[in-house]
Amino acid sequence: MRRTFTISLVLLFLVLSTLAFAEKKTTITISDPVRVANTTLKAGDYQVVWNENQPNTTVTFKRDGKVVATAPAKVEEKPNPYNGALMLKTAPDGSRVLSGIQLSQATIELTPESQPEGR
Repeated sequence: MRRTFTISLVLLFLVLSTLAFAEKKTTITISDPVRVANTTLKAGDYQVVWNENQPNTTVTFKRDGKVVATAPAKVEEKPNPYNGALMLKTAPDGSRVLSGIQLSQATIELTPESQPEGR
């Protein structure tokens, strides 16, 4: 009986661990180069991945299955009128900086620490 209880606890822990680290994914299309943290993303499609259960998380940008950029972000679960809308700022050097992504059920805001000052 004790062995069954131990196995049950281990299984419960594994299930809860999986839920705690569940990832969300979306695909965005960038039409012109933008900066994320200190990386310039070229025009194209990117998979964006983040942890759905944490408001403060790290967002990963992947292209062709490879990680090309990561940035700390805040995720706010709320309905939006736009799905896949990119929030952009202009840096002092004139480059475009990705500051966030609006999805139908959430807004991902890249934290200011990961972005240069915008105008």
